[in-house]
Amino acid sequence: MLLLCCEHYNEAKPFIEYFKAQKQRNLYLTEGIAIYVNFGKGALNLAFEFTKLNETLKPDLSILFGTAGNISDLKIGDIIIAKKIKLFDTSLSPLLNPVELNTVNGFKNVDCISVFGSYALNKDLSLFGDCIDMEAYFFAKALNQLNTKGLIVKLISDNNDITNKFITIDYSKALDVINTFKIIANNNLTEIFVKTHILDVKVLFGLKRLFEKKHYTFTMRQNIYKKILINSTEIIKKPFKLKRSFSEIHVKQKYIKIDDYVGIFHNLKDKCAVIYANKKGEFLRKTPDHYTPQNTYGYSILQSYNCIYDCSYCFLKGYFKTFNPVIFKNIEDYFEQIKKILSKDKLRPMYFYLGTFSDPIALSIFDKSYIKFAEFFENLDAVLEIRTKSANVKELLQHKPFKNTIIAFSLAPQNAIEKFEYLTPSLPRRLEAIKLLDNAGFNIGIRFDPFFGEFLSQYESFVSFLKQIKHLHSIEIGFLRFSKNEYKIFLDKNPAILSNMILKNNMYISNSIEYTKKAIQTIFRDFKDKIYYNMLTN
Repeated sequence: MLLLCCEHYNEAKPFIEYFKAQKQRNLYLTEGIAIYVNFGKGALNLAFEFTKLNETLKPDLSILFGTAGNISDLKIGDIIIAKKIKLFDTSLSPLLNPVELNTVNGFKNVDCISVFGSYALNKDLSLFGDCIDMEAYFFAKALNQLNTKGLIVKLISDNNDITNKFITIDYSKALDVINTFKIIANNNLTEIFVKTHILDVKVLFGLKRLFEKKHYTFTMRQNIYKKILINSTEIIKKPFKLKRSFSEIHVKQKYIKIDDYVGIFHNLKDKCAVIYANKKGEFLRKTPDHYTPQNTYGYSILQSYNCIYDCSYCFLKGYFKTFNPVIFKNIEDYFEQIKKILSKDKLRPMYFYLGTFSDPIALSIFDKSYIKFAEFFENLDAVLEIRTKSANVKELLQHKPFKNTIIAFSLAPQNAIEKFEYLTPSLPRRLEAIKLLDNAGFNIGIRFDPFFGEFLSQYESFVSFLKQIKHLHSIEIGFLRFSKNEYKIFLDKNPAILSNMILKNNMYISNSIEYTKKAIQTIFRDFKDKIYYNMLTN
């Protein structure tokens, strides 16, 4: 059965008439579908009634349908799927964490804002969402809490202003979409649809027949779903476009004053803003073992989050709620924490990493704190590694070389850069930046992480360049790798990058790693004393 929920009768009326549903108590019923109308009682009541109906009806699929206002570049009449739903209070400030739901292929899958207890007509909230309503958030929350299969479908009815409230809306597309969901719900296609995001019923029926003919188990079906997602999804590319700056503290740039960055950070749309804040809580994080050139652990410095680049494999895309840079300005607090660690932890050499959760040199267009960290480490019994893909080394060249700091460049063949490292500097630009720093006397690190096995032969061209580096500290080799949780997130957000990966030692890693390692040892045989493998024990 399909359970269709609507906040207002006018939103439900076209479906009641189309499916010839008859009212029975609080529902409109016909074969294969139950329609619930909340009659404007509000979001909390809708979520409460849906919870009760889910328990009694046990629907195969639940849909919230309603109209919504456009606050970005959607068009009136568009049918959209709300993939991320956010709650704003009566003062239009973001509350809590967004709720994420399934996407559907072939539709605009957008961010939706629900305003709690107040209208937000003529308000610019485009940094946070694409459309706006009043009930989606609590319905989405109920779906997640109940762990039941469902979606939120919205029809764009206006541009979030009063002038378009009474125009006639064409429901024909919406009727077709809801009828398709009805077919899915009543033909045991829900699992296949939810796992593959495919709305083509011919394809869904074809997969169902295959599973029945081959007697596929649950695990076997899950593997098929993964393959479909990985092989049918294109790598998503999106440039960073700065539209606003937010800050808890005074900064030189023009900014919007905020009290606490967390709510803003979690609810912004991706790649539209930069946030300045004071760090609280965790300043340093111990790295995994087998992370440093000495095959030991170190500490990551959490001084900034995210990046202006768009590398398709970047774990940060699943790690944080949004992909917007956050820069923490209270660096003296970091210095105190580093001194405390060095006094307690006697491991030497001790490595600290600036660039695990961001690219500090790429972010130097907003903040140049990485220079202050390098200066601070000059008087410490420790090593600082600054990791980057940036070719913007002008600021560094204005200083004398830092003896305790490694400038570590992530490198890859140009073909790999074009395929996986969208909007990053080209290989020639990175190599030129390395030459400039090396000639100036800076310690250079080379990081082939991840190492792209499909471009294996092209790594041979790096050998002559590496031999020319006079101040080469180390060469790190790493392979594309994801924890089980990261793999699950990428399977939903960017599955194309997961091709040819296997589960080994609780990590998903390239299935050609053993062959690739042997080839690496041959290609870089002249650098045996410089090479180490990141997070590999054998």
